[in-house]
Amino acid sequence: IVSPEPEIVRHSLTGIILKRYVVGAVALKTQDGKCKQSLFRIEQNYIGNSFSGSWYGDFVDPADEMRCENVNK
Repeated sequence: IVSPEPEIVRHSLTGIILKRYVVGAVALKTQDGKCKQSLFRIEQNYIGNSFSGSWYGDFVDPADEMRCENVNK
């Protein structure tokens, strides 16, 4: 996880809290031996007066190639 703390998303007109999210990064080695990194976002909805339910997420940018020796640094 690369976010220092969760970001809060609010409705643009009412200011009502909609959800919170954190950003993370992942590195992997592909079948052809290349290494790639990508950012992902994990979110949780705000329902009623609290954050509730499961966290869910997806990748937020395409995977970029990186040098394999830099994985886990």
